[in-house]
Amino acid sequence: MENKETFTFDEWIYHYLKEKDKSQIVLQFLVCLLEICDKFSFQFGTPLAHKIFDIFEFSSKCEPKQRNAINFFMKSIFTNSNKRIDIQEIKHIPEEFLSKLHRKDHYLLDIVYSTKSKILITTDERLRNQINENAKELGIMCYLADEFMTEYVNKHCKNKKSA
Repeated sequence: MENKETFTFDEWIYHYLKEKDKSQIVLQFLVCLLEICDKFSFQFGTPLAHKIFDIFEFSSKCEPKQRNAINFFMKSIFTNSNKRIDIQEIKHIPEEFLSKLHRKDHYLLDIVYSTKSKILITTDERLRNQINENAKELGIMCYLADEFMTEYVNKHCKNKKSA
């Protein structure tokens, strides 16, 4: 049986969906995510949560392809209880790592630390480097979004791209 992974996204997903070109790359990734058993973690009241609720309104001003990507995310991923894991109980990262990581990232790291998979997808190279320097102790794996999405789609859905 396949292992189900839970990914934690930071705000890149919001920004990529708002960019015409990036939205299509995200759509391809999200279609793949929908087709397999992986999920994403989410917590209400976070900066990402506020942005996600804004993006649906933004979609009415987009070109059709971009609107489709946003609508797919909202309807097939975000509101799908089989794809979204709502984090209710936060496990905080150990105190000794807080000073090594930017304060604005603490909430995000608490979310990823609260998941079984402990996988963070970001566009923030500084954050990725800081986490990877402490990966063994934290048990968190961190990937850059563009590389991760490409590898994920190639690994799990490459035979379906031409469909």
